[in-house]
Amino acid sequence: MKTFFKQRLLALMLGLTVFKIAAQTPEKLSNDQFEFLEGPVWDGSDIIYFSDIPASKVLAYSLSAGTFSDAFTNTNRPNGLMFNENLNLLVCEGGSGKITRRNVNGTIIETLVDQFNGLRFNGPNDLCIDKNGGFYFTDPDFESSSQPQNRLYYRNSAGIINVQDNFAGGKPNGVIISPDGRFLYVNNTFSKYIFRYTIDQTSGALSDRINYGELPDNSENTGADGMAVDTSGKLYVTAKRTLQIFDGSQQAPINTILFPENTTNCTFGGINKDILFVTAGKNLYRVTGLNATGVQHPFDLPEIIVTPPTTTVTIGIEAESFGRTGGTFQGVNRYTTANGIGGTNFNQTGDWAEYTISIPQDSNYEVTYYIATPMNNTAVEMLIDGAPAIKDNVVNNGSWDNFVSLNASNKVFLTRGQHTIRLLGAGTNPNNWEWNLDRFSLSNANNGSGNKGIDSAGAGESTTVTPNPFNTFFTVKGLHKNEISNYTIIDMNGRSILSGIISNTNNQVKNLESLHTGMYFVKIYTPKGISSLSKIFKK
Repeated sequence: MKTFFKQRLLALMLGLTVFKIAAQTPEKLSNDQFEFLEGPVWDGSDIIYFSDIPASKVLAYSLSAGTFSDAFTNTNRPNGLMFNENLNLLVCEGGSGKITRRNVNGTIIETLVDQFNGLRFNGPNDLCIDKNGGFYFTDPDFESSSQPQNRLYYRNSAGIINVQDNFAGGKPNGVIISPDGRFLYVNNTFSKYIFRYTIDQTSGALSDRINYGELPDNSENTGADGMAVDTSGKLYVTAKRTLQIFDGSQQAPINTILFPENTTNCTFGGINKDILFVTAGKNLYRVTGLNATGVQHPFDLPEIIVTPPTTTVTIGIEAESFGRTGGTFQGVNRYTTANGIGGTNFNQTGDWAEYTISIPQDSNYEVTYYIATPMNNTAVEMLIDGAPAIKDNVVNNGSWDNFVSLNASNKVFLTRGQHTIRLLGAGTNPNNWEWNLDRFSLSNANNGSGNKGIDSAGAGESTTVTPNPFNTFFTVKGLHKNEISNYTIIDMNGRSILSGIISNTNNQVKNLESLHTGMYFVKIYTPKGISSLSKIFKK
């Protein structure tokens, strides 16, 4: 986050790496009226809160009104901010060496950290909260040199503080947790490397530090600063007059967005969490068109409960935990029933809500909705990763709030990893109110030996399918010449819909015109068994 060093010309940042320049253009929201901005964070509704360090203020920007105001003052040179699950603000107060928990009018609820080994902290700089209520924070000596080392710390939910890493003369700065909660990213203002640690899910302890990415800057002070993540796992890093985007596929950034002044931190906000707000020098900026959905910790994460035994998996998703919404009538709303049950409502035909979930193993999953409607001719359709999967009529039960279970007509096959599920109001009456939803679940508990679908045991990575997406044919690369291989194409419900022999002259699967547009899976069988299981898309 904050640095007090003279910045070199942007040209020095280019180093040895050639990188892409993103088409997105930052939009300046303020008018140079602030002094030095930091720590943006979204409240989940309408406000971006951020710090003005020299002014010792926390400020507020209203997305709906486009106006700025003082949220509260007397904050001891505030830096990084983060909301906890109760929507209290955790404030890094560099001037006093503390982190406090405050409500949004500035009232201090408690002081969370103020000293370690009997000495005040140098100046807590940035922080992020984990799913257990603990938080990581960096403590470089930009404000003071009270501690003997510049360190990365973890404070658990019981208030115990432990050192996680020492940076000697380095300046640990931006810190953020990956969307799945498995990794912690940390950068160092005096280094070009972005570090990644593995998080112990019980204790919060860090291990296995690796160099995850590398800024294209060989100078002593790279300006590495605050960071953000999106649901696909991409990492957004502010550094000098740039925003660098990493996805882990290479050490270099995959994209770079240029700014007119030195960037300090960033966060996603807006109802769909698809706008990136960036503090830079005296101003607040926003960047749109990133085609990304942001994640904050912990309240911004979907409320997903995953039970990952080796054979039985049940995943429960609360309806109100959607990450994005939209559609014909601007999407659904979150609401609470008179009995205190959270859910979604104001869903009209064509409206949808999206959820990002992690699937622990390949399997066919039974879908159950907990849903209510007093309307006729309504339906719910599930799309997985953009492809239609299942559609079911919703029975009129005479109530908006008396949720009943609805078992989907078919199972869906999901591979291990992250998926986007969209639930769409899909009834037959245009402009009709559809249904209210409490939650839905995915379970493979009833899968038996006779279940249709995909058994991925033995699947390898030796073959690939191209082009993908395809139109009328695809080619399977990696097969041995003159070897008879077979294929099976499987739909999203786990049903085998097409199979045959792969041509051993050009390794092509042809005559696929009859397939509907959407996502499928293909099994490739070689004489030695299953060679691969791939996700494919029909144009």
